[in-house]
Amino acid sequence: MAQRATERIEVRVRPEVAAQIREAAQASHMTVTAFLVSAALERAEEVFADKVVWVVSDWEFDQMVTELDEPATPNENLVAALRQAHQLIDHR
Repeated sequence: MAQRATERIEVRVRPEVAAQIREAAQASHMTVTAFLVSAALERAEEVFADKVVWVVSDWEFDQMVTELDEPATPNENLVAALRQAHQLIDHR
């Protein structure tokens, strides 16, 4: 069973901002609350996306560095994509 929302966040906005938010919520088939929460959570995820910390062991870190130091081995998909890109550039 979903936990009921009990926290409140209040904001003050200009009337034209409120109108735009209401219109966008309606166009999205959402309540204003759902629209604002969705937009705020999406933005919060963006803010924290580059702040993720990966904790790895010394061995895992050494393995990662070793792999990154090795030259990449192109696979068939990469080679095909590069050929297609060169063809597109050559035909300009």
